Amino acid sequence: MMLKRIDKKLMGIVAVVVPLLIVFVVVVFRSGPMAPVDVTVTNVDIRSIRPVLNGIGVIDARFVHAVGPTAPGRVAEVLADAGDRVRQGDVLCEIDPVDLDERIVAQQSLVNEAERAISIARASLKEAQARHDFAIVQEERYGGLLKAGAASAETAEQKKQEAVSAQASVHIAAASIQAAKDRYDALTAEYRALVRQRRHLRLTAPVSGLVTLRKAEKGNSVVAGQTIMEMIDPQQLWFEARFDQYQATGLQSGLEARIRLRSRPDDLMHGIVFRVEPIADQVTEELQAKIAFTDIPEQLPPLGELGEVSISLQALPEKPVIPSAAIRRVNGKTGVWIVNGSRLQFREIKTGRTDSKGSTQVLEGLEGGETIVEYSIANIDGKRRITIKKQLSAGGGGA
Repeated sequence: MMLKRIDKKLMGIVAVVVPLLIVFVVVVFRSGPMAPVDVTVTNVDIRSIRPVLNGIGVIDARFVHAVGPTAPGRVAEVLADAGDRVRQGDVLCEIDPVDLDERIVAQQSLVNEAERAISIARASLKEAQARHDFAIVQEERYGGLLKAGAASAETAEQKKQEAVSAQASVHIAAASIQAAKDRYDALTAEYRALVRQRRHLRLTAPVSGLVTLRKAEKGNSVVAGQTIMEMIDPQQLWFEARFDQYQATGLQSGLEARIRLRSRPDDLMHGIVFRVEPIADQVTEELQAKIAFTDIPEQLPPLGELGEVSISLQALPEKPVIPSAAIRRVNGKTGVWIVNGSRLQFREIKTGRTDSKGSTQVLEGLEGGETIVEYSIANIDGKRRITIKKQLSAGGGGA
């Protein structure tokens, strides 16, 4: 009786434990740590890609126009402020002329006086020329009378000397004209210099553009060459970009660029690489390039604002291409998981450049046509079984 009771209890325990054990095994192998991992796979394609070069930079002006006086003075009026849009020739600032206007008037009087002196000298030359002509006639007349014995030798010699004296008077009058002209030219040059100096006291915009900086106020004393305002031409903005030297292979003028500013992350701005600087930064190991905008926004970004830039380089020769998401790091090695039935094999690879769509060229390790894991819902290794839930085409679309 006792054995029968034990058998019944054992049977009852077995009846309960065995189904639980079966359920446990099923759970372990289907959804537990021994369960196969769901993966998405793709095939390795062989094709060409256009790698993308990413960098950072700042907004800057190609030309900054500094506006300031050419002579010392005091600021009389400031007619523009930072942020104002002005046209070429607009007056930005005026410098107090002090006594410059009076000096211009006085110099004009001296110029007029010199002009009258030229007129007087010309009249004197005409008079001297007339005296010279008369003296020549008299010299010839008395020379004839001397030969006829109607005049004395002394009188004839006197007339000859008068002709020589008249000739000297002509030369003196001509020299006086030249001296008067030289004085007139010197006084005129001084007058024009004063007028030009007066004109320079009205500081005007050298180009149509935007005033970016104002450094003086009304009443401030300024010196020659001091910058009072700075302005830029909005059409001459560019992006000063910096790129890692190791990734900048193929960077050249004429390539298309896409720029996103920190203050406008949703706005994509387009440009063209204008110039690659011939000198690299030895400290940061970066190459520098100037990127000209192809579409200047109406609301100009502030100078010095940071942004990110990406440049599509020239297409590379055809090689095996995989999604960047498929690349794994296992035991310090870079590679991919190759699908072999329901098992996986890790293969080390050497990667190349990456394009804007996330495709990476493989330089070594793959031949093309292999099936590799792109995504997995859990960590995988060579011992775990897998279940292929989706297969993507080589271009990244669903198969």
